[in-house]
Amino acid sequence: ITRHGQPDWEANFMLFDQFTRTATLPLQYVFADHYQLDVLHVDDEFRELLGRLWLTLLIDAFSRAALGLFLAYEAPNIDSIQGALRHTIWPKNDLGSCDELHRLGIDLPWACYGIPQQLFLDNAWAHHSYSLEDLTRALAAGGRYTQMALVFRPPYQARYGGLIERLFGNLSGQLGERLPGAVLQPDQRHWHNASQGACLLYTDVRRILYQMIVDYMHTPHRDLDGQTPHERWLAGLRLMTPLPPPFTPQLERCFWRLYPETRTATQMGLALFGLHYWEVGLAGLRAPDRQGRPRHFHLRYDPLDVSRVAVFEQGLWLGDAFARELRLPDGQYEPVSLWELQLAKDLARQTTSQSSPRPHSWLIHLLEARELIAQRQ
Repeated sequence: ITRHGQPDWEANFMLFDQFTRTATLPLQYVFADHYQLDVLHVDDEFRELLGRLWLTLLIDAFSRAALGLFLAYEAPNIDSIQGALRHTIWPKNDLGSCDELHRLGIDLPWACYGIPQQLFLDNAWAHHSYSLEDLTRALAAGGRYTQMALVFRPPYQARYGGLIERLFGNLSGQLGERLPGAVLQPDQRHWHNASQGACLLYTDVRRILYQMIVDYMHTPHRDLDGQTPHERWLAGLRLMTPLPPPFTPQLERCFWRLYPETRTATQMGLALFGLHYWEVGLAGLRAPDRQGRPRHFHLRYDPLDVSRVAVFEQGLWLGDAFARELRLPDGQYEPVSLWELQLAKDLARQTTSQSSPRPHSWLIHLLEARELIAQRQ
């Protein structure tokens, strides 16, 4: 302050407060961040202790409203931010056959939705991905809808995410006070006591977290002159109306994880993860393009089930392809997660001298591991 003056200090260290003052519309500045919940919970079947959940949250600078969230056991990755965006863009009662909040027993409204104009992210490796960049282009649909700009905060500058950090601090305090199995602050932690007190299921933690966020949306905010974030959001809707794109099957698959490298169609199909994907309706993909060159395709997949991939060419969804090696006698396909696939391959390498064992070898290990788990349970 002595060297550069008070204004320069405020411009640097109070940057996150300026977004509230300069934002004139909802969805103009949206901040995303991740937080590991300070509460332990147990599984449904055996009541065994499970790992702590990661919360990904998006918050609007104009209204301080929480726009969308995503819960996962895995550390923050590309699925976390894309899942939170999916929850943000469309109205909460349009994501399923019935009202999501009603299913959770929440009566208060959560009316926030829309495509952010600028999405502020930290410099996590997952945020610098082709998958997220391709998703922003798909959402814009060639300029018919909002073109979301990805803005990355400077490294090691946590104050640039101060808006959302405040909400995380508030949630952390409420979790520690209200829930059994809560993990205390570092100088008060008793992990044994927290694990002994853990009794909530995943569905319980999810419902309580939703309730806390909706309650926050309807609590008067000091920085909003006593308005609640929900009231501030509704006031902003008089100035603009969010226009999300229709949730088509193609757009749904754009929220799957994008494999960064392209693939060409061979006689065996499209190779990925040591599997060969194909479908009768994709037979024309083997033909060259108009210049006689091989055609290159992008593949999107769901890590929870890699028996199916979505095939894209120049941003257009051509259809789904299925793993030939996972086809069952009845014509269905065995659902396999990506981690199961990697585990089976590692087991096959340990029992064979081949660095890259053939699919039938690690598929046998996959089925044996599943049978062993069933017997032990």
